[in-house]
Amino acid sequence: MKKQIVLFFLGVFAFTTIGAQDHYEKRVAKNVTSYIERIENNIKLSKEEKDKIYELKKTHTISFWEVAKKFKNQPELNDKKTKVSKAFSQSIVKEFGRKRGFEILKASRVKKEE
Repeated sequence: MKKQIVLFFLGVFAFTTIGAQDHYEKRVAKNVTSYIERIENNIKLSKEEKDKIYELKKTHTISFWEVAKKFKNQPELNDKKTKVSKAFSQSIVKEFGRKRGFEILKASRVKKEE
Protein backbone atom coordinates (compact mmCIF):
# COMPACT_ATOMS: atom_id res chain seq x y z
CA MET A 1 0.00 0.00 0.00
CA LYS A 2 2.80 2.43 0.90
CA LYS A 3 4.52 1.59 -2.35
CA GLN A 4 1.38 2.52 -4.31
CA ILE A 5 1.08 5.86 -2.51
CA VAL A 6 4.72 6.69 -3.17
CA LEU A 7 4.34 5.74 -6.84
CA PHE A 8 1.19 7.86 -7.06
CA PHE A 9 2.97 10.95 -5.71
CA LEU A 10 5.97 10.35 -7.95
CA GLY A 11 3.62 10.13 -10.93
CA VAL A 12 1.87 13.37 -9.96
CA PHE A 13 5.24 15.09 -9.47
CA ALA A 14 6.52 13.88 -12.85
CA PHE A 15 3.34 14.98 -14.60
CA THR A 16 3.49 18.43 -12.96
CA THR A 17 7.15 18.85 -13.85
CA ILE A 18 6.55 17.88 -17.48
CA GLY A 19 3.58 20.25 -17.69
CA ALA A 20 5.59 23.13 -16.24
CA GLN A 21 8.48 22.48 -18.64
CA ASP A 22 6.08 22.41 -21.59
CA HIS A 23 4.54 25.73 -20.47
CA TYR A 24 8.02 27.27 -20.12
CA GLU A 25 9.02 26.13 -23.61
CA LYS A 26 5.80 27.57 -25.04
CA ARG A 27 6.50 30.92 -23.38
CA VAL A 28 10.04 30.94 -24.82
CA ALA A 29 8.75 30.04 -28.30
CA LYS A 30 6.08 32.75 -28.14
CA ASN A 31 8.63 35.35 -27.08
CA VAL A 32 11.05 34.38 -29.86
CA THR A 33 8.31 34.23 -32.50
CA SER A 34 7.02 37.69 -31.63
CA TYR A 35 10.61 39.00 -31.80
CA ILE A 36 11.04 37.60 -35.32
CA GLU A 37 7.64 38.95 -36.39
CA ARG A 38 8.61 42.41 -35.15
CA ILE A 39 11.78 42.24 -37.26
CA GLU A 40 9.86 41.02 -40.31
CA ASN A 41 7.48 43.96 -40.04
CA ASN A 42 10.47 46.17 -40.80
CA ILE A 43 12.82 44.15 -43.03
CA LYS A 44 12.78 40.99 -45.14
CA LEU A 45 14.44 37.89 -43.64
CA SER A 46 15.47 34.72 -45.42
CA LYS A 47 14.59 31.30 -44.00
CA GLU A 48 18.22 30.80 -42.92
CA GLU A 49 18.28 34.16 -41.15
CA LYS A 50 15.04 33.35 -39.33
CA ASP A 51 16.44 30.02 -38.18
CA LYS A 52 19.67 31.60 -36.90
CA ILE A 53 17.81 34.42 -35.17
CA TYR A 54 15.41 31.91 -33.63
CA GLU A 55 18.24 29.94 -32.01
CA LEU A 56 20.12 33.04 -30.85
CA LYS A 57 17.00 34.68 -29.40
CA LYS A 58 15.91 31.44 -27.74
CA THR A 59 19.27 31.22 -25.96
CA HIS A 60 19.05 34.91 -25.03
CA THR A 61 15.51 34.60 -23.67
CA ILE A 62 16.38 31.61 -21.49
CA SER A 63 19.54 33.31 -20.19
CA PHE A 64 17.69 36.56 -19.55
CA TRP A 65 14.93 34.84 -17.59
CA GLU A 66 17.44 32.80 -15.58
CA VAL A 67 19.34 35.98 -14.63
CA ALA A 68 16.08 37.72 -13.71
CA LYS A 69 15.11 34.80 -11.50
CA LYS A 70 18.53 34.34 -9.92
CA PHE A 71 19.16 38.02 -9.13
CA LYS A 72 15.60 39.02 -8.30
CA ASN A 73 15.51 41.90 -5.79
CA GLN A 74 19.29 42.29 -5.89
CA PRO A 75 21.12 45.49 -6.87
CA GLU A 76 23.21 43.85 -9.61
CA LEU A 77 20.10 42.64 -11.51
CA ASN A 78 20.17 45.44 -14.09
CA ASP A 79 23.90 45.01 -14.69
CA LYS A 80 23.48 41.27 -15.27
CA LYS A 81 20.50 41.76 -17.59
CA THR A 82 22.43 44.39 -19.56
CA LYS A 83 25.39 42.02 -19.89
CA VAL A 84 23.14 39.24 -21.26
CA SER A 85 21.51 41.65 -23.73
CA LYS A 86 24.88 43.00 -24.92
CA ALA A 87 26.11 39.45 -25.47
CA PHE A 88 23.00 38.76 -27.56
CA SER A 89 23.56 41.88 -29.67
CA GLN A 90 27.18 40.92 -30.20
CA SER A 91 26.17 37.41 -31.26
CA ILE A 92 23.75 38.84 -33.84
CA VAL A 93 26.47 41.10 -35.26
CA LYS A 94 28.99 38.25 -35.25
CA GLU A 95 26.57 35.83 -36.96
CA PHE A 96 25.28 38.21 -39.65
CA GLY A 97 28.13 40.66 -40.07
CA ARG A 98 28.27 44.25 -38.93
CA LYS A 99 25.92 45.81 -41.47
CA ARG A 100 23.19 43.15 -41.55
CA GLY A 101 23.48 42.56 -37.80
CA PHE A 102 22.84 46.21 -37.00
CA GLU A 103 19.99 46.22 -39.53
CA ILE A 104 18.37 43.29 -37.70
CA LEU A 105 18.90 44.85 -34.28
CA LYS A 106 17.44 48.16 -35.44
CA ALA A 107 14.42 46.40 -36.96
CA SER A 108 13.82 44.51 -33.70
CA ARG A 109 13.34 47.63 -31.60
CA VAL A 110 9.86 48.31 -30.33
CA LYS A 111 8.58 51.52 -31.88
CA LYS A 112 7.32 53.98 -29.33
CA GLU A 113 3.89 55.47 -29.81
CA GLU A 114 4.03 59.20 -30.41
